[in-house]
Amino acid sequence: MNNYDLVLFDMDGTIANTDAMIVETFHRLYKVYKPTVVRSDEELLYFSGPPIKETLKHEFPDYDLDEIFPAYRDISRGTYEDFIKEFPLVKETLQSFINKGIKVGVITNKNSSNADLTLKIVKLDNVIDYCLGSDDVPASKPDPRSIDMAMKHFNVLDKSKVLYVGDNTIDYVFASNAGVDCAILTWGPRGFTKETKPKYWVKDYKELMDAVVR
Repeated sequence: MNNYDLVLFDMDGTIANTDAMIVETFHRLYKVYKPTVVRSDEELLYFSGPPIKETLKHEFPDYDLDEIFPAYRDISRGTYEDFIKEFPLVKETLQSFINKGIKVGVITNKNSSNADLTLKIVKLDNVIDYCLGSDDVPASKPDPRSIDMAMKHFNVLDKSKVLYVGDNTIDYVFASNAGVDCAILTWGPRGFTKETKPKYWVKDYKELMDAVVR
């Protein structure tokens, strides 16, 4: 018997290695819109996770969101093919879950078109057929309603049988708000707050498999 009936995944830093893409996008954005400001790669890595519009409002307060967000989106799309990479064992693990009768899906703060492109680049578009982007849901993570939407879609009614997998604190808060278990991948460069207490800390997808499958 499996520990979970439904495993939902974050995207950036969890099923797709997008760190280099995010760093490159913001470096290019700063050169155009804030050329006197230099951010380190380490600082920019923490922009992965929170809703991008919130980050843009904070980092570029002198620009209207209607201007800076399309600029970010256009620059970002130009970096996808060169900078997004696959993580080891992700595809194999997700396919193994499916083979064992475990349903899988993605909930991300990316918009749906960028999420679909990312799945294609990391060769998961033929494995994952349910992906909620920021434009598919009432509010972005950590608002929990998208987990309820996914549970309804998959007809999984018991929250104790749902696991959300992410790589940063906002993913833990998201899962906690929804009342489901959380697994946090520790392979990324970001640190965690002391309040981050997922059910599982996992260093890779092999450990995730051990947590999900008995």
